[in-house]
Amino acid sequence: MAAAKVTSHRTAVATSSGRQTAQADDGNRDYYRNSDTGIECTHAIRAALGRDGYIAWLRGTQMKYLWRGDAKDQDHPAEYAVKVGWYANELARVLADPDA
Repeated sequence: MAAAKVTSHRTAVATSSGRQTAQADDGNRDYYRNSDTGIECTHAIRAALGRDGYIAWLRGTQMKYLWRGDAKDQDHPAEYAVKVGWYANELARVLADPDA
């Protein structure tokens, strides 16, 4: 099974409250890498699930953040919107490219 090609990456950034959130950043991918292997988690998930499974996972992950966004962290709903946005952008990228 070929490894997934992922062009958008995330890094942790502190918000004004000092909390960590995910933000797109093509220059710094270390935050989401396994420290032992250097493999980004989303790459491993894509390789394990295949294209159709990865698409389903991206959709489900968006649903998860939409579902619990307001209830889990009422003080920081924008952080959940950022996460949903990343998964939506990745889904759009994969759907647009049959080879992704």
